[in-house]
Amino acid sequence: MRFLVAERDGVVVSVSGVQAAAALPGIVKLGQNKVPGDRVRLPPDSYFDARLAYAISCAADGDTAAHLADQAIGAMSYDIA
Repeated sequence: MRFLVAERDGVVVSVSGVQAAAALPGIVKLGQNKVPGDRVRLPPDSYFDARLAYAISCAADGDTAAHLADQAIGAMSYDIA
């Protein structure tokens, strides 16, 4: 499992790459914690609010599963203003 974490406070303006990330081999579940219009706050204001999305993968070994989840996270992009 991997999380996509915001790099700054703000409001989510747009999201891209979610369908492409979900279609990658080995991705069991892809979820969005934030959608356009949602506010994002970084620590210390909030410790979990910065999580934008997550990817859960399955593979024959842990290293491969981690790599697949990293690929899915890398395929998504959040614009925060």
